[in-house]
Amino acid sequence: MELYNDTVKKKFIEQVKKEEQPQLLSIFRKGAELEEYLKKDIYDFNSKEILEFLTLLNRSTLSSIMSCWSHITRYIDWAIYQNITRGTTNLSRDLTIDDVKNCVDEGKKLYITLNELKEILNTLVNPRDRAMLILLFEGVQGFKCSEILNLEKSDIEKALQNDNILTVTDDKHGQRDIKVSDECLKICLEAANEPVYQKKNGYSEAFNKETILADNNFVIRNRRTNSDKDQERSSFFVIINTMRYIFSPEFFDYPYVNPTRINRSGVLYEGFKVYKEKGKLETEDYINIIQKRSERYEDIHKKVYKVKEYMNEEEIKKYYAKELGIEGTIRMR
Repeated sequence: MELYNDTVKKKFIEQVKKEEQPQLLSIFRKGAELEEYLKKDIYDFNSKEILEFLTLLNRSTLSSIMSCWSHITRYIDWAIYQNITRGTTNLSRDLTIDDVKNCVDEGKKLYITLNELKEILNTLVNPRDRAMLILLFEGVQGFKCSEILNLEKSDIEKALQNDNILTVTDDKHGQRDIKVSDECLKICLEAANEPVYQKKNGYSEAFNKETILADNNFVIRNRRTNSDKDQERSSFFVIINTMRYIFSPEFFDYPYVNPTRINRSGVLYEGFKVYKEKGKLETEDYINIIQKRSERYEDIHKKVYKVKEYMNEEEIKKYYAKELGIEGTIRMR
């Protein structure tokens, strides 16, 4: 998503410390829709609109919302100094801590929507990180993410020639075929071909800002060690640590999201599509979604029961209220 008043915001972002830039981008992206609706930049918001903006950020902790408030306040100060605002008073500074406290979302956001996934993918600079996320969302996981860790470049190339049917290998359950999107295969191929990994999403201030990746055939690759380890696949902890960074309060602030919940987010999206079309979910719809994602099961009815625990009409209405044109009753983070 483009930023509202893109040129001005990017000029401001260039003024701040590199480690703060990803959070600013995330804040501005999430606020773009409100700015577009109000037809004005954040620096021209009144106090009520600033609070609405902070609420829309859905931050789960006081420290996180305070950090966002600080960024917005600094941005308005800068805009006033640059003489690009309609006024000369920073209304953000008129707010109190109690005002801002009321913007904290105390709900637990367990899943991400398709639009949130797209926002994250657009922000991440490393194909390896993007590949992990989109594979999970589209149903590739397995025992300790082994289906992802076992993927090789040749698997991606084969799927490109076979109607996007990707053969994945689970350490515990063996092989299965799953159909994935063009975008998923494109990102995986980029990850397999990427020679270096940019630390901290390209904003590292370390002397060595990049890590050279091992020269092997895996999609998810470790850093190069110039030893026999370079031919080994990555460990489960590479995925876990990547998720912790991406969903940390300093970045996207989804503290309860993990690999399994990203996978379930994809199931939730499939349920949303059916519900939007039919206005209800029936047993046959659950079965179709399970089979579409090639999920493993011994008893289909037990599998449906398990999926219903997290993918049901109530959850769909929570996460896709806007897309369904209904009033969102629960703020989540």
